[in-house]
Amino acid sequence: AYETCVREAEAEGKTLSGVIQDALRQAGIERRLQELRGMQAFWSRRARDKGILTEKDLARYLRD
Repeated sequence: AYETCVREAEAEGKTLSGVIQDALRQAGIERRLQELRGMQAFWSRRARDKGILTEKDLARYLRD
């Protein structure tokens, strides 16, 4: 893993620290995307259970 990071740093003209920071940043983005997908799935199930399948259904549900 170390050697891979060193090669990547050299190839990209970055410091080893820069490559590691980029990797940590990307890992954080991936984690947040996974959390977002989980929340989206949860609320989609809840909406489907209430019969909300379209924007019109949602507008009707919010009006009533």
